Amino acid sequence: MKKSILSIFAIAAVCLSSCDYNSRNFPELNEGEGITDIKTINYTMTAEDYATVSNNSTNKALANAAQTTDALAAVKTQQAFSVEAPASIYAPAFLDDKWPTADNGSAVQLTYNMQQNLPAYLAQIAAGNLYTVSNSDYENVYEGTQGLNFFSPSKEASNYVPTILEEQYPTANSGDVVLVTYNEAENDAETDVVLINEDFNQFTSTVYTAQITGWYNVCVTGTYNWSGRTYSNNGYIQQSAYNHSAGALDSYMITPYFTVQNGMKLSFDMAYRYYTAAGGHITVLVSSNFTPSTNDSTMKQNVQNATWTDITSNFTFNIPNEGASNNLAPAGEYDLSSYAGQSICVAFRYVGDNDNGQTATAQIDNVVVKKESGNTNPSATKAVCALYEFDGNDWSEYSAQDNYVMQKEDFTEMGSRYDNFSTSMLADNYIPTFLANKYPYATEGTTLVVVYKYYANSNTSLAADEYIKTATEGWVKNSAMEVMTDQFVKSNGVWVYDPSVVIALSPIRNDATIQAYYQAAVDWVWENIDQPAGCQNKGDGYVTSYGNNDYYSGCSAYYNNVDMRAAKAREQIPSAYQDMTDDEVVATMTEHLKEVLAHALAALHPDAKPIDGVEVTYTVKVPIYTGTNLTECTHQLIYKVVGEGQFEYVEDSYQPL
Repeated sequence: MKKSILSIFAIAAVCLSSCDYNSRNFPELNEGEGITDIKTINYTMTAEDYATVSNNSTNKALANAAQTTDALAAVKTQQAFSVEAPASIYAPAFLDDKWPTADNGSAVQLTYNMQQNLPAYLAQIAAGNLYTVSNSDYENVYEGTQGLNFFSPSKEASNYVPTILEEQYPTANSGDVVLVTYNEAENDAETDVVLINEDFNQFTSTVYTAQITGWYNVCVTGTYNWSGRTYSNNGYIQQSAYNHSAGALDSYMITPYFTVQNGMKLSFDMAYRYYTAAGGHITVLVSSNFTPSTNDSTMKQNVQNATWTDITSNFTFNIPNEGASNNLAPAGEYDLSSYAGQSICVAFRYVGDNDNGQTATAQIDNVVVKKESGNTNPSATKAVCALYEFDGNDWSEYSAQDNYVMQKEDFTEMGSRYDNFSTSMLADNYIPTFLANKYPYATEGTTLVVVYKYYANSNTSLAADEYIKTATEGWVKNSAMEVMTDQFVKSNGVWVYDPSVVIALSPIRNDATIQAYYQAAVDWVWENIDQPAGCQNKGDGYVTSYGNNDYYSGCSAYYNNVDMRAAKAREQIPSAYQDMTDDEVVATMTEHLKEVLAHALAALHPDAKPIDGVEVTYTVKVPIYTGTNLTECTHQLIYKVVGEGQFEYVEDSYQPL
């Protein structure tokens, strides 16, 4: 609930005087004829009072004539007046019933609730549609790839949702809104990065020197190269020193070069046949400086000259008993991340000797170098709700008002398995606490529109509420209920709405409220009189060097008075007053005061508005200082509100009190 403070300040600064009002508007009352009950009342309406307003027969007749009977009835149920049933029309009959004996000249400061119209954008949002991005929508995003049902950093929703909405709402009108629900992943969808995936199934029969594209089959010592074999329709490579007539055998099967990415791993299957503990074993080696060659002798030399790192211990080989065999089985995997960024190759080296019984047979299959993706599962995503608006040409995220769209994770934190409020989980009961936790440092006056889904009567719809951060109550829903204080006076036997205000700018030093008026007057003189006249510094013209008083109008924000001393005016700006008598100086400054106070009122009351059928006036009381100390105001001026934030001096209203 907002509180509208009428232009009635601290009692010491601003007071409403029924006597002043009476003397201005009811001069006949001074004669004392028939005055029995002149009231000056401050009154705040109760729930019962609003019911009285709705039930009043005079008000019913007025509402019937204006065709606003529903609005009048709502005064009771809402406990508030409204734009359709304003206090200015329907409070007078209530006041007449409340104080029937009050005589002309009585005044009531009536405080009441005013139901304003909610901001139009709340209705605009509430009329919007709901749309959930479909599987086919995601397939279009990923150009036919299925299973990737989410947006991601490289596939941002804001780049695709507008197109989706164009297809779904081809006849949208400017201002239409849609709450879109979709899945979003923190990381991009990835597939495994596979650099080597060799299953050797190209070998359907025995090939004694296996030729594999990009691989290097090098026999450094001896005459046997790695061979290609097959068993049960499965190809693999094999090496053995058995029956090797040259005795010693040193043979390499080397992978193509590849550049390692962080997280990349090497894996393969391995088996020993006719195992001998004496030898005929393999080691797994890594090199970054082996240089391939098409010349056999150069190739052998390069293999021997290269630097090889033995990584065999990182794998687990299934070692059979002496003379026994086992089947191909995974040897494990080795993380190559320590080589990240480097170009390397991997060698499977066999060393055996037929003459010394080192004749075990080694078999290798399914050599793989790959990096597995960390995000291929849509379950790693979260549901997101985003509000979009159509501007007549394009869809884009709603930005007209500061807003927060309630997310599924927000409801989860509240203990709900749904993503909406409902009749059993009212938004009003949860949102204030939610906002307090989410925005703990929000400053007073911060306004936020909360957008959410609402489920009722087997239907989910879009809803929006405006919340305002207050100093005492935290986040408060804007029910468009405003607390107003207006003045009503009794004239010619009837109560009438009169929002006129009396402002007493008393000579109270350091009162900030009073000081603001005088300073506004001084500032106007500096900006509109001195500077246009060519003054570069304060003190060169009417405004003093301190910048808090002027001798154009006499206003002083230091003493909070109007200094009309002719001598001080001449001292400040001789060129303006040197040819005038004291009376002429005071008369000139008085005319200036009438002008300047109008601008001070405009600066401090920019929302003041004229009201049809009612003359709205601001009476300003000031202390005119001529050398004698003052404790109260001595004169008054009256200004009529002629436009929003515009004040016009009422001729001949400058009078002593």
